[in-house]
Amino acid sequence: MSTGASSDANEAFFKYTSGRWLYGEKRRLQERYLEFDVSALKRIAAEAVDRETCVRMEKIAEGGYNRIFCLTMEDGFEVIARFPYPSTVPAFYATASEIATLRFLQTIDIPVPHVYAWKSTTSPETNPVGAEFIIMEKLQGEELTKSWPTMTSLQRLEIAQHIVEIERKVFSYAFPRFGSLYLKDDVPGTPSDEVFDGFVVGPTVDQSAWHDERTSMELDRGPWKTAESYLKAIAHIGIESAKHHGQPRYPNLRFTETPPVYPQEHINLLRKYEKVIPSILRQEASRCLPKLRHPDLHPRNILIKPGSTEIVGIIDWQHAYIAPFFLLAGICPMFRRADGAVPTSFKIPTLPDNYSQLSADEKEDADELYRQQMTLLAYLFFTHRDVREHWDAFNSLHSFTRQNVVEQAAAPCLGDVSALRAALITIVDDWKEIAPGDGPCPIEFSDEERELHAKRALETEGLSQFVSTLSAIMGIGRDGWVTHEGFDDAVKEHERLKELWRASAEESETEEVKNEALQWWPFRDAKET
Repeated sequence: MSTGASSDANEAFFKYTSGRWLYGEKRRLQERYLEFDVSALKRIAAEAVDRETCVRMEKIAEGGYNRIFCLTMEDGFEVIARFPYPSTVPAFYATASEIATLRFLQTIDIPVPHVYAWKSTTSPETNPVGAEFIIMEKLQGEELTKSWPTMTSLQRLEIAQHIVEIERKVFSYAFPRFGSLYLKDDVPGTPSDEVFDGFVVGPTVDQSAWHDERTSMELDRGPWKTAESYLKAIAHIGIESAKHHGQPRYPNLRFTETPPVYPQEHINLLRKYEKVIPSILRQEASRCLPKLRHPDLHPRNILIKPGSTEIVGIIDWQHAYIAPFFLLAGICPMFRRADGAVPTSFKIPTLPDNYSQLSADEKEDADELYRQQMTLLAYLFFTHRDVREHWDAFNSLHSFTRQNVVEQAAAPCLGDVSALRAALITIVDDWKEIAPGDGPCPIEFSDEERELHAKRALETEGLSQFVSTLSAIMGIGRDGWVTHEGFDDAVKEHERLKELWRASAEESETEEVKNEALQWWPFRDAKET
């Protein structure tokens, strides 16, 4: 494939340059390396906006799934071009579904960028660029992340009200099927009676259905007519994946005596999950309707007019899917407290009684906590007042228990099934309230299983805290990512901490324990070891 102009000049467009990885870097860079025809992209972008030529192209962002460019035309007009990485799944469906989702959202007056051109396939016959892409409007706004930390409580309250209004509009629409949204031409063979306003519901782009080896498998990814078939498909995907690709696997975080998880253990838990599906769904019909929600609504995905609280765009609808309403319901992620606390009433929070005696740093912390409390309270108040069905959905008895067990069943097994087991144990313990009148719970866990689970859960919690502490010391994020500026210091800290770990292992009573401790240093790439 021709990459247009000088290959060396375009190399920075093709590779990841926004940071480093402390471990597994070679693989992660390979996952994000994408060549495409730069000249073809510029030509298509100019034609899409009725301009003569694109005179400048600049890489402006690289996220977890996409690379983003700003293209400037001869008259200064700018557009955004976004490319999913080769590792972003599902190929075709993620791009095609986002295009349809954006178009649908425009029909219900949600502020999203206009799409000028796109290609969801890489066929050279139809896509001269040679990679999936979307060319879209560059909205005249700035990320909310820039101003959110310094906003007053009143300004944050206004943002909360705007977000609730957007959720009201999106939640007001119930779709005919569960899955993800597409333009009708992207899902050929769809019966005419399932087409609505040029849209159809097709296979889900929920990433859990496409994780790792699941991408190449023939699985039931929808669309589904009922909430029950949606929930059953989750078990089907997990069970088939375990049957055909499952291997004994240790958790990423473990003690030397922690045993591996075998595929059959995961299958057995999913079989238990299948048995409680009817009772999970025994709730008000409105909570099982097919609904849509933004998959990751954080301040970085919200654009506001500079100097105001007016929202001019909600971006990054990639991987949005249509699910039973009760699975989507809950406090918007950007308003959740860091400590997970949720107010039990609409009582206005107050500053500490000894506020005047606090130091400047303590006052700053108290002020921020107050703003967080007020913003969350405002979000809950506006939701209760304006989107009552949403409020009722996530405040109903055991709403989290129902939601959590489905989410854990959908999660791929990465050597740890403790979260799924914990969710199922909660179902058993709260059975009489979750399914009154359904008779005895169809699943059970022995005292021995519960004791072992409690032990493993305690180990996992301790190890997670340990890893979080070390990550903070090294200044690394998820999967070992670190800024270019912090890389050298992170490497030095990593070697120092690993040497302490090694010294501790040398004191082990047996050679076997020592070797295992050295092998299971947590900051490593599991796929490369």
